Amino acid sequence: MDAVERASSSTFNGKRIPVGFRLRKNEAVAHAFTRLLGNQVEAASDCLRSKRRISDERVHESRKHIKRARAALRLFRCSLPRARFERINVTLRDAAHPLTEIRDTKVLLDTLASLREDIGDAANHTSMNALRRELETARAKTRRTLGASSAALAKTRRALRTVAKDVDEARVHGQGWDVLGPALRRMYRRARNALEAACSERSDEHLHETRKRVKQLWHALQILEPLRPAALGELIDEAHKVADLLGDDHDLAVLAQRASERELAARKDGQALLALILVRRQALQERALTLGERLLSEKPKRFEARLRKFWDRWQREDSNGLVDSRAARNS
Repeated sequence: MDAVERASSSTFNGKRIPVGFRLRKNEAVAHAFTRLLGNQVEAASDCLRSKRRISDERVHESRKHIKRARAALRLFRCSLPRARFERINVTLRDAAHPLTEIRDTKVLLDTLASLREDIGDAANHTSMNALRRELETARAKTRRTLGASSAALAKTRRALRTVAKDVDEARVHGQGWDVLGPALRRMYRRARNALEAACSERSDEHLHETRKRVKQLWHALQILEPLRPAALGELIDEAHKVADLLGDDHDLAVLAQRASERELAARKDGQALLALILVRRQALQERALTLGERLLSEKPKRFEARLRKFWDRWQREDSNGLVDSRAARNS
């Protein structure tokens, strides 16, 4: 991957989108697939190249690149044999797993600290202090297990090399919207179905599934952003907000589970913590589901047809963004 491309990004509505994570005009599907996935896999590997301790920031960045790679893979799934798609997807998932353990312990500590501030100094924080110490111990253990030279990170690096090779060797077929359209419709439909399930029953499972599907759709829209920057930029922002709100809700759910396992509900300060978690989660869920219903209000076929029009117009535009009138009449 070109170093300038990897470091550069565009900004839309305050959101940074890596230049290397967008479609290019008149780019063949096979080239786009190799470039988009290859760039993200290489960037994920770069974040983990160190002879010393891998920082939280580098771990977080590596995870983000892997998630982008998986979303890009889904967007191009119609151009790949099923076996290769499944192999790359599973390998990327397994590569991210050790990094997720590092991220989770840090986020839980940050979430607990935020809750403690809201409860105030007047409360007895004995149970919360015990929970914090437990999380810190778990974090330190994970850190030792996942040092720069650890077996777990070595496994992640090997998995990323395997994916890079698989991507390079992939035989990609199909062209244009015939590849992208059906995959996008599938991603949108799965996000919409997950949202409907979460609205019907706000279980942790349904909420987490909604977050996962919306995040995949968010990354797919980032890839497609050049088709119509203004319209898709709004969708990108909305999808990002929904995913972030549900991510915060998920962190609180995990923290509440940890607190329950320590039987904090039997203590007064523990009850205050769990009550605050419940209030925060309800507010986050209301905002997320309301925004999600707006984001996913269209039928999947209608949504795909709308973006197909963006695609067709984009293909007819010249380098100045003007539509060739003869091509438009003939289309």
